[in-house]
Amino acid sequence: MRFLIFAVVVLAPAGCGPSSLAADGAKSAGGVAKARNDIVDTSVRGGASLKAAIVLDNESSGETPDGYTFHTHPAKVEKVYLPAAPGESWAITVSDPLKIEIGQTTDEKTSDGTVQHVVRVMSRAIGDGTVRFERHEGTDPAIAETRTINFMAH
Repeated sequence: MRFLIFAVVVLAPAGCGPSSLAADGAKSAGGVAKARNDIVDTSVRGGASLKAAIVLDNESSGETPDGYTFHTHPAKVEKVYLPAAPGESWAITVSDPLKIEIGQTTDEKTSDGTVQHVVRVMSRAIGDGTVRFERHEGTDPAIAETRTINFMAH
C-alpha cells in the first residue's frame, strides 16, 4: 500500500509541470476547435435542423420557437427573438429568479427588414430553468400566444 501511494506522488509531478500543461493545452485547443466545427453532420437525419438551431442560438436568424432549449453557462447572455408588432406586448415570467435574470429588451430590425422583440436572458447559476413569454394584443388582457423557453446552464 505504501508503495502505491509513493508511486503516485512521485510520478504525478513529473508529467504535470507547467510546460507540459501548456503544451497539452495548445494541442487540445486545436482539437477542440476542429471537433466543434465538425460536430454537426448535416448529411445525417436531423443534422440540418440541429445546425439551424445552433445558428439560432448564436445570431438573429429567426424567431426563437416555443420549447427551444438554450445550452448555456452562468453569466452568458442569450438572446430570445420574438415577433414584434405595433400595439403588442410580451409579459415575462421566470421560473427561478436565483438562476435566471432578464436583461435588456429591445426591438431590433433584421436583415430582411422585419422587427423582432429581443430579450436578453442570463443564467446566473448552474441548473435548469424556464422563461415563459405571454403575448398580449393591445389592452386585451387575454393571452394571444405563449412561448416557454428552456435554459440549461452547465
